[in-house]
Amino acid sequence: MPVAGSPARIAPGLEACAALTCGDDANAKMKTCRLCLPLVAALLLAPNPARAAAPVLAAPDLGFSAELPVNWTLTDMPGSEYRVGSGPTEGDFRVNLQISGVTSGEDLRGFTGDFERALQTKEPGYRLVSLEGFKTDAGLDLMRLVVESQMRAHHLQFFYLGPATKDRYFVLKASVPVSQVEKYGPVFDGVAKSIKVDAPPPSEEAPEAVAKPED
Repeated sequence: MPVAGSPARIAPGLEACAALTCGDDANAKMKTCRLCLPLVAALLLAPNPARAAAPVLAAPDLGFSAELPVNWTLTDMPGSEYRVGSGPTEGDFRVNLQISGVTSGEDLRGFTGDFERALQTKEPGYRLVSLEGFKTDAGLDLMRLVVESQMRAHHLQFFYLGPATKDRYFVLKASVPVSQVEKYGPVFDGVAKSIKVDAPPPSEEAPEAVAKPED
């Protein structure tokens, strides 16, 4: 997209001026240049058209946020505590990203191990595809887990696990048909790269009353 002051935006005005100033009449050239100067100035100063803002997937109580692709939307899904990032529809399947919070007293690797063992128990035909460390653009260390199961045949599930508040972890989950993994795997990684975890807002619960000392 051409930006203000860029050659792509100025060139058409210069070409128009050049076309009007052809010929040998010096007075005509000077007059035409005076007419063209405001046009060139307008092209130089014209504002850059605003780009569409990326929707933000968020879990405020976890301090979690991540940027979704600009063509995705945020939707409510039954059973999900937070809004879901919804992407394109592939056949009868809509690609999405869900966030959840899990309490654990383990460190990140211990939590990831517990999480994976729980998946093995509840997912029929469970198969570990990959498990590796992953770092966000903000320098946050995550674990990236990819698994396959027969619960949703011919799909891979992507999990990004990382620390949120004290004793709590976030789990960012996506599921995609195997045939679409090469297309959407980099998209999921891109969203995970944008993850930020800040201190959550203070609780709205009323503070406990403090007893006044006796006189």
